[in-house]
Amino acid sequence: MHRGWASYGVSLIADNPFWTGEPVRRTWSQSEDSDFYAQMMPLNISSASTLSSAAMTNEGDLEAWPVWTIKGPLTSVTVGVDGRTVQWNVPLTATDILVIDTDPTVQSAWLNGVDVTAQLGSADFAPIPAGHERPLSLTMAGTGSVEAAITPRHFRAW
Repeated sequence: MHRGWASYGVSLIADNPFWTGEPVRRTWSQSEDSDFYAQMMPLNISSASTLSSAAMTNEGDLEAWPVWTIKGPLTSVTVGVDGRTVQWNVPLTATDILVIDTDPTVQSAWLNGVDVTAQLGSADFAPIPAGHERPLSLTMAGTGSVEAAITPRHFRAW
């Protein structure tokens, strides 16, 4: 310190040190058959994005934690990955929106902007592993919809 120089130890911590990609969103709903062509031919048209066939791929280098957006009307819903699920057993009207964030730094549930985390039935939060497509565990009693959104995280920008 005699000449104006001193050595200091500095520790830096990055809360989220990874690069993030564009969010990936997928929406599923109950399958409703349409018999529009029933008079002309035996053909039923239904959505390919049904709860029973729900799957999602994480193209990132690290696990991705889904944010579930559930829209009513419904009486109960269960969402999850690989059999680890989160349950909601309170009825939602057609105007209600329930958002469940499974990120370990957040882990919360919001209904129309109000914190309702304590009202979750069971909460076994699970990520979607890096580089894998995983089947999702989705069940719903009602005609609403479920959206899963993930933000892929990467070790580097390219």
